[in-house]
Amino acid sequence: MPAPGELSVYGRDVAVRGLLETVWRYGPGSPCDFFCTPDPVSGESRARDLLRQMLPTRPNRSARIHDASLLRDRFNEFDFAVWHDFDCDMQMAAAMRARLSGRLFPITSLVHVLSYAGLLGGWVLPLLLERLYPCDAFICPTESCKTALRNLLAHVSERFAQGFGCRREFPGELAVIPFRVDTELFRPGRRAEAREALGIPQDRFVIGWVGRISPVDKADLVPLLRVFAGLRATEVTKPLLLLAGSGAGPFQHAIMRCASDMGIAKDVQIISPLPPEKRADVHAALDVFTSPADNLQETAGLTPMEALASGVPQVVSDWDGYRETVLHGKTGFLIPTLWARCDAEIALRTGLYDGHNLLDHFALAQTVAMDVEAYRLALQTLLDNEDLRLQMGDASRRRASENFSGERIAGLHEDLWDHLCEVAGHTPFEPGLGKAHYDVPAYFDVFRSYPTKTIPGHAVLATASAGADVARGASRLPFYYDVAAGFARADLEVVLQIVTAEGAQSFEKLTRLVTGALRVSESSARGHLLWLLKYGMAECRL
Repeated sequence: MPAPGELSVYGRDVAVRGLLETVWRYGPGSPCDFFCTPDPVSGESRARDLLRQMLPTRPNRSARIHDASLLRDRFNEFDFAVWHDFDCDMQMAAAMRARLSGRLFPITSLVHVLSYAGLLGGWVLPLLLERLYPCDAFICPTESCKTALRNLLAHVSERFAQGFGCRREFPGELAVIPFRVDTELFRPGRRAEAREALGIPQDRFVIGWVGRISPVDKADLVPLLRVFAGLRATEVTKPLLLLAGSGAGPFQHAIMRCASDMGIAKDVQIISPLPPEKRADVHAALDVFTSPADNLQETAGLTPMEALASGVPQVVSDWDGYRETVLHGKTGFLIPTLWARCDAEIALRTGLYDGHNLLDHFALAQTVAMDVEAYRLALQTLLDNEDLRLQMGDASRRRASENFSGERIAGLHEDLWDHLCEVAGHTPFEPGLGKAHYDVPAYFDVFRSYPTKTIPGHAVLATASAGADVARGASRLPFYYDVAAGFARADLEVVLQIVTAEGAQSFEKLTRLVTGALRVSESSARGHLLWLLKYGMAECRL
């Protein structure tokens, strides 16, 4: 999630933050548990700090923020109704449920991006190999995203079956719930104020793009420049093209060079970097919002939704989820796009450049064509017709309020979770199945050849002189990273007292005593005893 003051923003961050705030503000009064992984030395957690800022106190609702290590140590103390993962990591949640839970509960996961080739083997295949149930669901922001996800799952399932002779399929649901747009932050009626804040002339007709200025993972803006150059201006409506967002300097330089070659550089303005909190000002300052998105990385598109809420007509490519946001002829115009099968060589060389295949995304996007004449005509129509702009602006605001408000999106999530809980109640569960799963590591069995020796059960442990000093209060345990490693300082002090009180005893007997005292497994008890050896608090005679 973007923190206050950050100068770049990604749709994933906005979507996650929006859903958190929405569910918290509009959801029912049931408590919410959040799990964060703190820094192992300082104990600090940026995610925890952001959650505390984002989740103000509600009279009838509590937010409990925990160290994620508690999931490992005390999993069944949390009576989960639903486990929701904001970052699409359903496989991790399902693995923990299979290994540690004694009951079935639904797992839902928010979908962000589907186009990176590394997801095939690094996300989709492990997901299909995991123990999942009909009560689990991916939440897609658009029908287009749902279709792509279904195709992606089927692709990996079919290729796996062809290569290994067995088929694995996702048994859960693919739900569609739109992203939320903040209709209080993004709202009409602030044009003069916003333009003054951004330094935009009050008398210009402003066509604007808001988003990452990058043809590699968002949109090629050069076709937009060509369309803009073809608009017929009048003395009254002199158009200005505003490009606002974050992006690499070379891309901005290329855009301005193209604008200069076309003779329109004086009518193109770039605001970059654009702080996240300024996005609402940019939308409010526009006469028309435009986005020629052409990249597979896009799954929904938040900026057209923000334009809707701001009461600004949209002229966007008919691409992915845009067509489900923009109502052609009512809130704006959808510009037809064309594509054909031309990905064979790109697919074979995927991964050659970088882990996210962004250059491959760029190469593919260069083959997605828009109807540039339809694009020009749509912008020209809005440039010439103020009444139509006002009608579309009003329709846009109504659509955002009725379909993408926080209250509605929260209700859709709650309905889905209620439905999945009902499904879980009628679904047989096989607890503990994952303990024998291939991805549960066997660290000791695999790496037992690494140490000089391993400790047999009959080996004798006794307190060393340093441990004796600690036991009688003459010194303290050494500094210890007790935040994440699973050995709390108080527990280690108990174990040291046991070893000191028992004198020289076998490793096997001390393991049993520690198991009972700490109420942990024998494996964990042995780990605590080994910690004493590691730090010189105890000594071992084989």
